[in-house]
Amino acid sequence: MNVISVTQAAKKWGVSRQRVLVWCQTGRIPGAALKMHLDRPFWEIPENSEKPESLLPYGVKRQSEKK
Repeated sequence: MNVISVTQAAKKWGVSRQRVLVWCQTGRIPGAALKMHLDRPFWEIPENSEKPESLLPYGVKRQSEKK
């Protein structure tokens, strides 16, 4: 199984690295696994994972999208 990093997933999906971390921590990316390397944690995300859907109700815009 090929995996990508949080940074690579963020670029692929057009979101921030922090957003991908939150999705990993809350279990919204199936197959994402927290690993350790030299006592430092990192996430492995399956390469074929798709961007999680928004949890906002239809038609509601994020604060950053409002003008």
